[in-house]
Amino acid sequence: MAGRDNIPMAVVRKNAGETIKIFLGKTICGPYLDMRICYQANPWDKDFEQETDRGLTLDLELLPDLVEALSWVMGAVEIKRSDRT
Repeated sequence: MAGRDNIPMAVVRKNAGETIKIFLGKTICGPYLDMRICYQANPWDKDFEQETDRGLTLDLELLPDLVEALSWVMGAVEIKRSDRT
């Protein structure tokens, strides 16, 4: 596989008009993860979304570090939520 597969591995709803699509790709340097923000470009066609330049691309070998960092953030958010109650 050269380049990025156009079928997302996962889609996360960001808000009413945007999603985050997660793709896998491969270059000569190795595999990578590409997360792109997409928006509903045509209000009459709910299935068509346009990719923006906003997003994150990183080497796939960094995925465990990203997951660890996000897990840490989730723990911090849970602590703050529990402090409010």
